[in-house]
Amino acid sequence: MKKLEKMPGLWTFDCFAASPDPDQPHWIRVWDSLRKNFSPGDRIPCEQDLAKDLDIGRPKLREALYLLQQLGAVERRTRSGTHLREKPDPAAIASAFVLLSSEIASETTAPACEKGRDWIREVRVGVEGAAASLGAKFRTEEDLHAIEQSIHDQVDTIGTIRDWVMCDQRFHQRVLQAAHNEVLDILGGIIIAGFAAKHPPHQVCEPPVAWRIIQDHIAILEAIDCQKDQRAQQLVVAHLSNIDESSRRKPLPLLENASRRLLSQLREEFSRRPSTTSSLHRITASRRSLS
Repeated sequence: MKKLEKMPGLWTFDCFAASPDPDQPHWIRVWDSLRKNFSPGDRIPCEQDLAKDLDIGRPKLREALYLLQQLGAVERRTRSGTHLREKPDPAAIASAFVLLSSEIASETTAPACEKGRDWIREVRVGVEGAAASLGAKFRTEEDLHAIEQSIHDQVDTIGTIRDWVMCDQRFHQRVLQAAHNEVLDILGGIIIAGFAAKHPPHQVCEPPVAWRIIQDHIAILEAIDCQKDQRAQQLVVAHLSNIDESSRRKPLPLLENASRRLLSQLREEFSRRPSTTSSLHRITASRRSLS
């Protein structure tokens, strides 16, 4: 590849890769060339020059640039042309994953559904694990209170499927937000929604499973509160694996009176709330003794 020459207000170049992969999508070829030859924020050549240098038809180039713009890789500026973005566009990333989640969730055959859910779960484990680790480093008091409140809400909604699922998702979203990383926040939210679409809520919300999930959430909160980043990440990874197993496991019986008594006790403890994690752990310990 020949050396780039910087002209006033515009980058120009003579050629790109000599022998591009014929099976490679043209938008990927365009993106590879742009990112190798320009820095974030740089203005790229006009459509006519770029098509000539890439040896690609202008309709295909126009389509590629439009797709790259939708993905947040380039941006069009008024009276300034097209530039490489200086940082990722979270909204564009979210749009791409909305499409991915919709495609996976729309599968109707059992093997495809199972495989699709595993794809999302694998990505979710990585994203939420990283978010928990960052959250332990960068969380604020407001973040801790928000995570704690989501656990309160989970306890109050045990037995109400729709409300409980919303509270469960809220917990995970609060953990993502504690990382204070906009891309992780939006990306994780989309993945959580896609993951929830693939799990039978009636099984996940059965009281025995719900109590196990709440116990996991308490431990995650405690690790984030104590700023134990590796511990927080490990707990999230283990928790998401437990959810996957719980969705397949036959619900366990739970004595109705014991469930009501524990729920009442939890609410009483929460109302006093001298110390979030200590009060929660006392109750979950008593829950285990009755199981």
